[in-house]
Amino acid sequence: MSSHSVTALREQLRQSKKVVTLGISLILLLVSLLAIGGYFILHKNNASMERIVAKHYAHVELVNVMRSAARQRLTIVLDVMLQSDPFVRDELLEQFWHQGQVFWRAYSTFVDMEMEAEQQVLNSRLRDAINLNDDIRERVINLAFMDDINIRPEQLIEDFRTAQAPLFQILDELYLHHHQQITIAQQSAQEYYQFSPVLLFVFFAIIIILSLYIMKRIQRDLQTKGDQLIESNIKMSIFIATMSHEIRSPLTSIIGFGETLLDTNSNKEERIASINSIVRNGQHLLDVVNEVLDYSKLQAEQMTLNVATHGVKELLADLDILIARRAKDKQIEFEIEATTHLPTFVNVDIVKLRQILINILSNACKFTQQGSVKLMVRYIDDQHKLEFSISDTGPGIPADKQKELFLAYEHGGEQEGTGLGLYISKKLVDLMQGDIEVDSVVGQGSRFTITIPCGENIESNFFDWEPEAVRLQTLGNLGTSVRLSGNVLLAEDRIDNQQLFSIYINKAGANLTIVNNGEDAVEEALEHHFEVILMDLQMPVMNGIDAVKTLRKKACHTPVIALTANTQDEDREQCLRAGFNDFLTKPVTRSAFLEVMARYLNQEDGTSAKPIRNHVYDEQPELRVAIDYFVNSLSTISNQLEQQLEQNNWPQLRETLHDLKGTAGGVGYPSLTQAAMEAGFALAKGDMEEAEERVKGIVALIEMVQQGYREQVKKGANTTRLNETGSTES
Repeated sequence: MSSHSVTALREQLRQSKKVVTLGISLILLLVSLLAIGGYFILHKNNASMERIVAKHYAHVELVNVMRSAARQRLTIVLDVMLQSDPFVRDELLEQFWHQGQVFWRAYSTFVDMEMEAEQQVLNSRLRDAINLNDDIRERVINLAFMDDINIRPEQLIEDFRTAQAPLFQILDELYLHHHQQITIAQQSAQEYYQFSPVLLFVFFAIIIILSLYIMKRIQRDLQTKGDQLIESNIKMSIFIATMSHEIRSPLTSIIGFGETLLDTNSNKEERIASINSIVRNGQHLLDVVNEVLDYSKLQAEQMTLNVATHGVKELLADLDILIARRAKDKQIEFEIEATTHLPTFVNVDIVKLRQILINILSNACKFTQQGSVKLMVRYIDDQHKLEFSISDTGPGIPADKQKELFLAYEHGGEQEGTGLGLYISKKLVDLMQGDIEVDSVVGQGSRFTITIPCGENIESNFFDWEPEAVRLQTLGNLGTSVRLSGNVLLAEDRIDNQQLFSIYINKAGANLTIVNNGEDAVEEALEHHFEVILMDLQMPVMNGIDAVKTLRKKACHTPVIALTANTQDEDREQCLRAGFNDFLTKPVTRSAFLEVMARYLNQEDGTSAKPIRNHVYDEQPELRVAIDYFVNSLSTISNQLEQQLEQNNWPQLRETLHDLKGTAGGVGYPSLTQAAMEAGFALAKGDMEEAEERVKGIVALIEMVQQGYREQVKKGANTTRLNETGSTES
């Protein structure tokens, strides 16, 4: 775990403690709110019940008033019928009218009150019953005032009683209905009051149980994070101690052998041994730094893929030379074997694939004391994948260690190295959507199998790998004897780097001008002619990025190569967008430096940089007709590119680049494919200045291809004539 992860874990612990405190406060607040809420609910329910009971009591009182008034009127009618004194009858009749008004006031209030559906039905029946009494009431009035002799009192009383009977029945039903509603409301309130404490208790119990569960989980989480923090601190301490050893050990050799070189009494053999040791330990330091940087990028999830078309044979040749040298130093055997035909080109991130294979092959050589290391390669056609199987005769890895093999800071049973190599390899394989497996037996050796997708739409020929194959001839083969000519401007503020690049350039034969910052570089580049400019990115006064932007704005199109210790892909993209033509990462080996310089400087004989040869021409004669046709068409393509560039015909230029990209790689010119892809990318993102520079580079590259092809054809023709005549002369 990185220091960033440890810091993040500590921060998580602090946040977790805050969460615990906040959780307790929230629980107390929730309990309080629940209690208050329960009180208000009870209070609200009580008020609601009281309103319901009060409403029904009001209905009952009005019903009683109407019942009383109706009974009084019936009694008065009886008295009227039996009374002969007119004055007394008038008084009784006045009482009759008064009770009628009491009834109607109660009835009006009753019908205006809110009522339920059942009560509305009863009210409708009440209204019908009241209407039946209208005729009787008129007859009573006639009898009282008009002294109608035709009206028989006994019959009138009987009719009045008959008409009043439905009224009393409805009023009794209304009385019972509202009394029942009052009873139901009181029972509901009583049940609610009985159930509320139980409900509150259940709520409180649920909250308490949930709170205890949450607190337990938080406590367990805190304990886990604490254990992780302790474990991380232990691993970090081990890692720091390991890194200190991995850095101090080679530094001891570098400083010590550097001091021996100052000893004038040392002989030539001792000096050569000291130099070799310094170079070897310096490379080891570089590997350590690269592993730490890769680990940091993986932890920050900043590692990205740069997928492009690359040659498989070139990859295997690089591994063959590099690992064979290490195996030779250990006095063990190393070989590469292909069990199937292999595609000439694949779509992969070649840098990361090479890093994975070198990591595991280097580990195999490091832990194998005797025997051999073997790399077997096969192409899985139906899955479009390459499988690399790396086996050794080393000590093997115990089964319990195999599970932890791809973890950071872990070692395969040996406390040597940073413990990051296999972790980084596993992460890179996952990033490439591949797979890595290990099979090991203690005392017999180990086998690592890496499977990597290599693209489904590759139009590629196949080749057979031969164990005795040597590295293909490329620009990277420039050796110490290369002679370059031209003027070079170096913008670098560190004296040691100035001296180093001066040695490289002066021994190669080119002329060098040195400035200390970007501002001076701009001034020199605008006043004098240079074939190429080497520009450090971080300098005082003006940095390299700003210097290149200034040069491009002032129409200076001299090729500029970035010199930087930054290794991330976004740094390279930033440089290319700013106007750089190429990119060199410090520390720079002499071969890599001269390889890049040869692209922009002339050789001693005055010709352009080294002609490009076509390995497909030599290895697959059946394709020579296609190669010949392609190379003969390059002059037309070159003219088209220059014409389209001059006319700013970007759509047609994009189409020409697309055709070139799709054709060149299939006939053995991956460098043209790569150059066309980069130019097309510049067009796609709208950077026309960069696109112009890259198209000009393609035109120059076409000249190198044509020159190399002419030399190949000429050499092949001479060889054919010699074979036909049987001559052995060269």
